Amino acid sequence: NPASATISAGNTAQLAFSVTCTVLIGPPNAIAAVSGDGQSGPVGSTLGEPLVVRVTDAFGTGVGGVTVTWSAEGGGSVSQASTQTGDDCKTSITRTLGLVAGQQTTRATVLGLAGSPVTFVHVATSIPPLQVVVFSGDGQAGSAGSALPSPLVVQVVDASGNPVPGRAVVWVIGMGGGSVTPQNSTTDVEGKASTSWTLGPAPGANTVNAVVSGVGFAGFTATGN
Repeated sequence: NPASATISAGNTAQLAFSVTCTVLIGPPNAIAAVSGDGQSGPVGSTLGEPLVVRVTDAFGTGVGGVTVTWSAEGGGSVSQASTQTGDDCKTSITRTLGLVAGQQTTRATVLGLAGSPVTFVHVATSIPPLQVVVFSGDGQAGSAGSALPSPLVVQVVDASGNPVPGRAVVWVIGMGGGSVTPQNSTTDVEGKASTSWTLGPAPGANTVNAVVSGVGFAGFTATGN
């Protein structure tokens, strides 16, 4: 506001005045992630932290009232399909992971803005293993005392059917004798483990169990001719 005063020579005076500053905000120019990237959790779970983005103008000043569209990639869902930036120029959603273990992503999109879409990366992990299942090699027949043509293969899966890697499998000979090589193996990235089976010396039924401690076992049968 304008203000004036007359001061006689050799004297002093105080003059009060106010200044008003206006911050000019330009149109939306860019979008960027603030927090929530790089999280992981069990399949089907909701991530612990929200996914947050911020919209700014060309000078880095935050812009409110901008609509952001959210989408889940690779399974799962987002809490809202679209949100608006608030007074703090940020907006967020929560992310629920899909039922398939592995990498999943979320995209925050504002068409025409630099940095759009913002991609958040998540990892869905398997829940504790539930069962051991026969994958292949069961029900074979061969000459007594000989190696069967196909390996025995089991798979360890969780309650959603996702493969569980890194589980120790012990192969235990049952009826009929014979041998397996190796006797101990570990499930691979597909949750599978295998061994080769040599039948016992006498004709008849042979059995082998694939045992995973704390989970259970899967049984194989074969016939020696």
